Amino acid sequence: MSQSKLKSFFKRKPDDIESSVPSKRPRVTDPLHQELIDIERSSETTTSVTTPTKPKKERKWQSIWETEFKWLRKLTLPEGDQGYCAWCRDKKKSNSVANGCTNIQRSTWVRHENHPYHKMVALAKQPSKQQPTLEKTTDVATTHPCKEAQLRTMFFIIKANLPMHLHTELLNLQRVNGSPDLQDTTKYFTSHQSQTDMVDAINDSVEDTILRDINFSHQLGLIIDETTDITVHKKLCMYIKCLSENNTPVLHFLDNVAVLDGKAVTIVKAIENSLKSKDIPITKISSLATDGASVMMGKHGGVGALLRQQHNPALVQIHCITHRVALAAGQACRDVQYFTDYQLILKQIFKFFNNSAVRYNELRQLQELLDTDDNLKTLSLKQPASFRWLSLGAAVDAIFASYPAIYSTLDSLAAGKDSPEAKGLLQKIKTVTFLLTTAFLKDVLVTVNRLNVIFQRNNLDVSAVMSLVSSTQERLNFYKQKDGPTLTSVYSQINNSQYKDLPLNDKQTLRMQFQNSATAYLTNNNLQQRFEPESLSHLGTINQLLNPEHMPTDNSILTYGEDKLPEILTHFKDSLPIDVSRATTNYLDLKLLLRQQKSLTLQQMATQILNNYSDEYPDFALLYELLLVSPVTSVACERGFSCQNRIKTKLRSRLQPETVSKLMRVQQDGPALADFNPTSSLTKFLDQRNRRK
Repeated sequence: MSQSKLKSFFKRKPDDIESSVPSKRPRVTDPLHQELIDIERSSETTTSVTTPTKPKKERKWQSIWETEFKWLRKLTLPEGDQGYCAWCRDKKKSNSVANGCTNIQRSTWVRHENHPYHKMVALAKQPSKQQPTLEKTTDVATTHPCKEAQLRTMFFIIKANLPMHLHTELLNLQRVNGSPDLQDTTKYFTSHQSQTDMVDAINDSVEDTILRDINFSHQLGLIIDETTDITVHKKLCMYIKCLSENNTPVLHFLDNVAVLDGKAVTIVKAIENSLKSKDIPITKISSLATDGASVMMGKHGGVGALLRQQHNPALVQIHCITHRVALAAGQACRDVQYFTDYQLILKQIFKFFNNSAVRYNELRQLQELLDTDDNLKTLSLKQPASFRWLSLGAAVDAIFASYPAIYSTLDSLAAGKDSPEAKGLLQKIKTVTFLLTTAFLKDVLVTVNRLNVIFQRNNLDVSAVMSLVSSTQERLNFYKQKDGPTLTSVYSQINNSQYKDLPLNDKQTLRMQFQNSATAYLTNNNLQQRFEPESLSHLGTINQLLNPEHMPTDNSILTYGEDKLPEILTHFKDSLPIDVSRATTNYLDLKLLLRQQKSLTLQQMATQILNNYSDEYPDFALLYELLLVSPVTSVACERGFSCQNRIKTKLRSRLQPETVSKLMRVQQDGPALADFNPTSSLTKFLDQRNRRK
């Protein structure tokens, strides 16, 4: 019966065959595509041009695949490139990828990686410490409340930055307090080796979480800075910015390694060794944030330059924006002679009182007498330091708030044994120039320090940086036209050469000196010069091309960005799997999508593209990922220095560099004590003890 039907089918006429084929359903145009059609129709001329048919796309091998899929190998043959799975081939597995696959595209490798046979091979290649044995699984599954309690105690010790030898004492304290899980003292791990194993197990669990995010990201941002610990050993502190599984940027501590010197070659070698020890391909580092030192930013021999020469020619290097603000404010003060003298006066006042408890106590007593508000706390004087970002602002605030008390104390001490030094300082601070400068800097530095504090956040992007700098510059320009609130208040309280009943040296020449100094400070363009669009490298251009905020609302969107897009695509095409032709074609569609999402921030738009549109716009998804993982500040390393100095103190100066790094990792990236789950750490801890038996 079936054969007769087959014969009758081949005897049918062509007309019958065509009539039997169902007609195609009409294509439904989505709103975005319809908007594109409407714009093109409104701008097209009377002359119609026939668009030639695109040739079939030739797929090219992308070097980044070998980084993403560690089992993938390239095979170059006369008939074309092939890819094969080295792991499956070694295990004599027979499948399309193991034998050599000509369908070279990322989806092919993803399907193979998720195939059950490949997963079995991959599991067999894992180190033995990552493969849960039956003994370990059973050991943890049966639950050991005593061991878990000891691990939680060690985790608390690390997070609270306590010495490890307190572990046994804390266990005994909990036993005395009636903890049921710790009543049997024979189950305590009291040896130094056991406590070290606990620290290692907890560190490994935290590091596994960090590496999971790092392995998920195709690109990484590296933050580095140098420091010296209390035993005068030079250290290189490193942080990694990457994407979590929901494509939001996260910052993780990477390492704190010892280096012999501060040369660029030494630093690059330390970076390479640290990444290699954690199986992180250095080619994934797409951006680098450092301070402005020549060893970091040098065009030919700096760390960034060497990384570009040896690993990634398209590496984006950013000079820390928080350092830039501090340098701009400090340089502006140094460019004005009186402001330089003013900072010297502040240091002299601080040392005068700080070096004598008797003088400081007299100052405190006068502060308490002069403060009419009982709720106000007695302010302590601050020492301005050029290497501390907010120190000058804090010093100015303390001087202004305590000015009457400082004035009266110096006036009282001028008649005693400290008369020469006290008289000299009194003559300096009783001038109207000093008082007006203090009020002026209080207004200005509040604005600058507010910018500095915001810049210390970890989740900043390029768009936020430029808008914040612009608003700060506008605020400073406002002070050129009108005095700030503090300066206005001081002017109103100066009457008959007195301020709050304190006599001042008030002359017109001194007021003119202040006016000239303030004008010179405000007309200084240090802030604007240090934040030129070019200063953020290619990130500023990518922000202009891909930020919804910048998308035109009229027909000019057709040509928007066409002059800058080729430069970006050409720059990154060798380091990222970018198809220039495809990206150029897709850019107009993307712009229309961005225009519909103008309410979203750059970071929100980037996350949405990576989550929902990475297949439609693969090239721009890579650029969005670059924006998300690129750090614009190295302030994380400053926090790392503080963490290191809290851990390695004079009383704990014998801690090894590796131990300090582990403790820093748990303190900064470990969960809160209430969220700590000891199961994973317990598995690793028992595994270490089993291997040692």
